[in-house]
Amino acid sequence: MILICPKCGGRHFHKKGKINGVQKYKCMNIVDGKVCGSRKTPIMINEEEESDFIDIYNENVRLAKRAQKFQDTNRIERKAFREHTRAENAVIEYVKELRDVVESHKIKFNSKIPTIKYKGKSIGIVHLSDLHINELVDIIGNKYDFNVASKRLYLFARKLITAFDSRDISEVYVVFTGDLLNSDRRLDELLSMASNRATAVFVAVNILSQFLMDLSTHFNLNVISVTGNESRIREDYTQLDLMATDNFDFIIYEMMRTYLRSNKNITFISGNTFEYILSINNINILIVHGHRLGKMGYNDISKAITKWSKKNMIINVIMCGHLHETNITDSLLRTGSLVGNNAYSDIGLNLHSKASQNYYIIDEFGNIDATKVDLQNVNDKSTMYNIDDDLDAYNAKSIDKLKDKTNILTIVI
Repeated sequence: MILICPKCGGRHFHKKGKINGVQKYKCMNIVDGKVCGSRKTPIMINEEEESDFIDIYNENVRLAKRAQKFQDTNRIERKAFREHTRAENAVIEYVKELRDVVESHKIKFNSKIPTIKYKGKSIGIVHLSDLHINELVDIIGNKYDFNVASKRLYLFARKLITAFDSRDISEVYVVFTGDLLNSDRRLDELLSMASNRATAVFVAVNILSQFLMDLSTHFNLNVISVTGNESRIREDYTQLDLMATDNFDFIIYEMMRTYLRSNKNITFISGNTFEYILSINNINILIVHGHRLGKMGYNDISKAITKWSKKNMIINVIMCGHLHETNITDSLLRTGSLVGNNAYSDIGLNLHSKASQNYYIIDEFGNIDATKVDLQNVNDKSTMYNIDDDLDAYNAKSIDKLKDKTNILTIVI
């Protein structure tokens, strides 16, 4: 007679006395490093039945494993579905709020649009990147909010008009290289902040549309946009170009396209990709945000150029942002940020930067003149683009509403 444990299938038992004349056993089989210890009445079979029992037992184990696999698979699928549904619901709520803002507010343009006649052969490029229009900064040496962003962009437009007019330029490309807005990427924050995010997007569209309208009274504009990493809507980041539209940069671009579609001096070219190649006067410019270029050293830039050369495309220069620090070399045109120094760079990284953006002029021979424009210093008297009071007021953390605080003790003797 063979004894088999009904719990683990083991055959090692110790006798534990008799109860009412019935022998009791304790299973001593080792399972996962531990003694089974089952005191259930063992299954008693003879030697002829042993082979059939083992087959049945093994089949039961196989079926149990398969059932557990199905349970695990269903659990994972249900979790993925819940996460997907939460993300979709969050985006739907955001879009609803955004639609309400667009329907209830109109952008007021004061400029009349003249017809721009072709002038010189040089082409101008306006490089806008890392605007972070809804960011709030209040540290020693730098303050930033919607109003400051509007003033700095207005100052940038004045300097652009002066520079391009001096070179007799009529054709201008306005290139956005991402991170136009900060975003709350966690789903619960996105749901609770839908109204504020929607209004923030509209304020950004309002300011940037006025900026484009301003330039369009002097030049024919061609607008290009690639998306950045900080303004993505979802928390998870993807390298897929198809997901570039899941981004505040793309939403802002498409809204500007809608508001300015009647302006005959503005042509919108692209706004739903991570990369774009612009060819002007035989110069191929790779336009990217820059987050996939590492630290943008010589090797990083060379790898990006080599990748395109294998696709039979010669890249002469890369235009990007991302690092919030201007760097202009023979193969790199990197602009700074409209924000300038913030708490993270100032205190966390111990770095100093200034608000700036770049512009470039490409002549008929393909020569590139690159210029950094310092936009740091604006004040209460600086001219700005109009922002509706009710839109600006939504930001409870605007600089004007912050409590005054003293950061430096000044002693006068």
